[in-house]
Amino acid sequence: MYVRPLRHDEREPLLDLLDGWEQADGWSARTFFARYFDEDPTPEQNFVVAEDEGRLVSCVQIFPQRIRIAGVPVSMGGVGTVYTAPQARGRGIASAVLRAVLNPDMASI
Repeated sequence: MYVRPLRHDEREPLLDLLDGWEQADGWSARTFFARYFDEDPTPEQNFVVAEDEGRLVSCVQIFPQRIRIAGVPVSMGGVGTVYTAPQARGRGIASAVLRAVLNPDMASI
């Protein structure tokens, strides 16, 4: 398993992964997430993924945000779109992906 930032050419593999996410309202997860990616021309800047045997098996999205605390700008990020394919669960992959977003080597995420 390899944890890394999403590459710019992996929109479709990411949507393939997310399509396994059952949606309670009857939406296709692919359709649900594709509409958000249409609004974000560079989703690879905000996703960390886990790849196993050449396939994406887990992801997490960071929503960058700047706030002010006592008048000082502070960079923050919200966490969302955390998903692991059912066949990859129970192996600590989601934990590894979440830890990776805290890695200073992935500061551009």
